[in-house]
Amino acid sequence: MMIQALYELAQREKLLEDPDYEEQRVDLIISIDADGKYLGLIANGGAKLGEGNRMKIPRLPGTRTSGMMARLLCDNAKYVLGLEKAKDEKAAKPERVAECAALFAQEVRNLASQTEDVAVVAVERFLRSLDSVRSLLIQDYPFGGDGFTGSETIAFRFAPSDELVHRRDSVRNFFSRSREKQQEGIRQLQCLVTGQHAPVSRLHPLIKGVPAAQPTGAALVSFNADAFASYGLKGGENAPMSRAVAEGYVTALNYLLQRVQVPTPDGKKTVSRYRQGVSMGDAVTVFWTKQPHPIEEDVMSCFGEGVLVGDASATDESRQKAENRARLLSDAIFNGHVPGSATVPFYAVTLSGNAARVVVRDWLETTAEQVYENLKRYFLALHIGHRQPEPIPLRPLLAALVFKERDLPPSWKGALLRAAFFGDRLPDALLIAALQRLRLPPDKYDKDQLRLRCGVIKALLIQRKSFQEEITVSLNEQNHEPAYLCGRLFAILEQLQSAAIKDANTTIRERYFGAASMTPALIFPRLLSLSNHHAKKSGRGDLEKLKGRVMAQISDQGFPRLLSMDGQGLFAIGYYHQREARFDGSQRTAKDDAETRSEPIG
Repeated sequence: MMIQALYELAQREKLLEDPDYEEQRVDLIISIDADGKYLGLIANGGAKLGEGNRMKIPRLPGTRTSGMMARLLCDNAKYVLGLEKAKDEKAAKPERVAECAALFAQEVRNLASQTEDVAVVAVERFLRSLDSVRSLLIQDYPFGGDGFTGSETIAFRFAPSDELVHRRDSVRNFFSRSREKQQEGIRQLQCLVTGQHAPVSRLHPLIKGVPAAQPTGAALVSFNADAFASYGLKGGENAPMSRAVAEGYVTALNYLLQRVQVPTPDGKKTVSRYRQGVSMGDAVTVFWTKQPHPIEEDVMSCFGEGVLVGDASATDESRQKAENRARLLSDAIFNGHVPGSATVPFYAVTLSGNAARVVVRDWLETTAEQVYENLKRYFLALHIGHRQPEPIPLRPLLAALVFKERDLPPSWKGALLRAAFFGDRLPDALLIAALQRLRLPPDKYDKDQLRLRCGVIKALLIQRKSFQEEITVSLNEQNHEPAYLCGRLFAILEQLQSAAIKDANTTIRERYFGAASMTPALIFPRLLSLSNHHAKKSGRGDLEKLKGRVMAQISDQGFPRLLSMDGQGLFAIGYYHQREARFDGSQRTAKDDAETRSEPIG
């Protein structure tokens, strides 16, 4: 089903209109005249290596892993020019590079003799004189550094007609005929996807961009040993698919995994992300729908890098468009106003790689309506405080849980995505991480990060069903759980200190939050003694009355000697709720706000 859905995507996006050509990044273009004379080396649209424009170039005739295989008229610098930069002397393989260049030149000679096309003949003449112009090519290299790396994809332009040689009609016709000849003599079987009898694709093309897979690409379907074959079938015959299907599903996956540049929320720079996928450390989740649907853009707006907020340096019109898009996104998720067809099929697949091939970790087939419902449950579970619920991108949420990004376990991002897409449970490790970060002194990003950490804690406590009292979105004065009351009291004592000592060097939160949340009976007597001095100095009788009301509810039970992990989480929520009521300037309750209650994830 997955391969069929990908093949349908390739047809939907018209990725197979020219089956003999595939879209690839081209970094450099060599301009030559009719005699093959070198005229110049041009960067194809990008100021840096790897930013070249994408264009249709001839497909590789097979897979290129450990063996050598030249692409027709357009290949990397190792094949086209015989240039490659090795990491060190031991890694250098000049003989192999020379063989690659000779193979590319041989393919061009064969093409020239078959077509007699003047542009192809000009490329052949250029390659014959390559030794004499190689120094000029190195001198004209536009990307700086130490020159050619060998990975640059290079095409040729025929100056008299200003046409790319690999796009000429004679080249297209020759390449199409040669690919048809390759199909001759190949065993015909019933295709698993189309149901039609056709020559079987023995080797499927490679998928690029999957984490932990080979940079040159890896296969999703492959049979590279006899142990994987049966009934006398060889290679791809064991999972028979036509060449069109094999190239179609791989082209669709490469399309989804393509890296694109998008602006950051502040508009000052761009970041690279998948076209339609979310990185999960050692894996990636890509998604699509059977027919075009706004949910594809909505999911990227929620979880893609740099696309949730409009470009700050953009025009008023573009900013307004971004704001309207965000409004429609929230309307679809939180109010159930699903744009387009609610029943359109939605697909998501999580991929990772190993040394040999691409591995499918997860496969989801559902509807747009169900995904919006899962997103609503996920974001409402994370929602805390008086502001309206909103989608929370993955990066700031995860950044709030670790001290440095390199400390982030790869599995967490995947767990959050599965909770958002599939409705899975959040891992308990997130509770430990959030509590550990709360024990550290606050920084300049504290307001937002405190909200995110407490939102994660709230979602996990609801999921774990640790307490009888309902855990609400905002302050709940009817919650008499000791841990919750202790958290509220700590926030009140912090406010008393703030009112008494302006711009204190060290606050009670910095010194006592972690200890107070773990051993309230040990810490709160000291804090209450301090608060008496703060109350006299601040003159805030309203805070003293509020402190007395909370203390009256605690006194019957006394301060807990030790709080469990869940109790520490509830302490943090009580602290955040009371703190929000303080900054809001009122003693509002969750009942007064009449906000939507969260449903547990999973």
